[in-house]
Amino acid sequence: KGGGGGGGKLGLKTIDRTTNSNQLLGSCGKSILSTVSSWSSKVKVVKLYGGAMETIVPNEWRDVSGVRQVPDHQEVWQDVSGRGEG
Repeated sequence: KGGGGGGGKLGLKTIDRTTNSNQLLGSCGKSILSTVSSWSSKVKVVKLYGGAMETIVPNEWRDVSGVRQVPDHQEVWQDVSGRGEG
């Protein structure tokens, strides 16, 4: 918990919602954020593991737990766009 404090031997930073993007991403932050902003109509933020984590996935992905049982230690997402590879 905290706003970007030290993180022990590995040098990891602890972040929370008050940590701004420049603190987190440093000098390359603006470039990364502008790229992610351009994806905003193609992706969505989803909560994983009951809200313990968040990630970004394409809008065409669905949570498989709505279709079949998924063990608590797994997160399973499926591309339902119909565009498949191959």
